[in-house]
Amino acid sequence: MHGAYAAMKNQWPSIDVRLGVPGSEREIATRGQLVNAVLDTGSSMTCIKEALARQIYSSSGSAYTPIWNVPIAVPGGSLETHAVPLLIALDLEDGEAVHSLINCVIMEGSFSQLLIGNDILSNLALDLKIDYKNRTLSLKRYTWDRFEDDVASAYRALGATVSRNLNLAGFQIDLLAQEETQSKQKLRLAVECKILQGPNRESNRQRFCTGSCNTQASEPS
Repeated sequence: MHGAYAAMKNQWPSIDVRLGVPGSEREIATRGQLVNAVLDTGSSMTCIKEALARQIYSSSGSAYTPIWNVPIAVPGGSLETHAVPLLIALDLEDGEAVHSLINCVIMEGSFSQLLIGNDILSNLALDLKIDYKNRTLSLKRYTWDRFEDDVASAYRALGATVSRNLNLAGFQIDLLAQEETQSKQKLRLAVECKILQGPNRESNRQRFCTGSCNTQASEPS
C-alpha cells in the first residue's frame, strides 16, 4: 500500500468519480456523490477515508456495514484493517460511463478523500494513459487486440519469436512463441489471450486453464 502515499508525493493526476452504495447501479450516473480522487497504479486496492464512506451510506439511508479483518500488505509486513463496499462510477475517454462494486479499504492517509487503485481498473478491464507533463489522464476500454499486442511484446522482450493467429490442430490460436535455449533446444508455446473481468473472472480463468491443460495439440499448419 506504500504506493498510496507515493501518489501525492509524485503529484499523480486526479479523476472525478461518482460514489454510491451497493444496489444503486441505476442512479449512480446521475445521483452518485461526485468526488475528486487520486489515481495510483502503485496501489492494488482502492482506499477511502472513513468520514466519506459514512457520508455516502448516510445520504442514501443505508446502514454502514464495513467488512472487518481485511489483510493488506504494508512495508515490512502486513496489517488488518476494514473495508466498505461502494459502487464507483467513472467516465471513459469516449464518454461511456462505467461502474464497478469495489471493497474500499478504510485508511487515513495523505490523500484527500479517495484513492483509486488497480482493482477498479482490473475489474473493468480499462486502459490507462497518463500525461505526466500536463498531469492529465484518460481511460478507455482495454481491447482484446491491445492485450494480444502487450502479451506478444512481453514474449519478444524475453527473446522469443512470436507469430500471431495461426492454425493449430484445427483451431486458431492467438500467439505462437518460439525460442531456442542455450542448449539449442527449440521451445514452442501456444498462447491464448483472454481478457477476463467482473466478479466471475477467477472462476472463468480456472475453467479456461483446466480446458487448455486437457487439450492436446499437433504441429501448427
